[in-house]
Parts: sequence; C-alpha cells; structure tokens
Amino acid sequence: MSQVKIDGAKLREVRMGKRMTTKELAEKSGVSPRTIDRIESGALKEGVREGTLFAISKALEVELDVLMAPVAVHTEHGENEGKKTA
Repeated sequence: MSQVKIDGAKLREVRMGKRMTTKELAEKSGVSPRTIDRIESGALKEGVREGTLFAISKALEVELDVLMAPVAVHTEHGENEGKKTA
C-alpha cells in the first residue's frame, strides 16, 4: 500500500469544525490518537497509508481530497523563457 500526505492543518480544521476531539476521531476511525496528533502537527513527513487516510475521511464524513496535501508541480523553464529580447 502506498503512502499519501495529509494536510495536517486541514485535518485539524475539519475535526474542530465538527467539534470532535482527537480521542473521538481516533475511536471513530480506528487510528491512534498519537498518529492523529502527529499528522496534525506535521510530524509525519513521510505520509500515511492510504487506509489511514480513508478511515479518517470516513470518520469525518469528508471526501479524501479534502484532507490530502497539495502536490507541488515542478516545471523546467528555459533560460530565456519569460524574458524579453531585443
């Protein structure tokens, strides 16, 4: 199973918006309170298993993409790209 990144700040925002404690989310999702704390604090740099994301999103009754961290898109630009030439 692959790893996915969860936006910890968004997770906390959604959880608190639903007036749910970390302990309540842990009980409802089956994910340990420690793991939820680590996600929310950004301590899990490597991400979490897809199943963890699914369990948390299901417990919070939100779509998966609501909790997923945005993916940075890198593009390569030519040396003169965007510059005016004479």
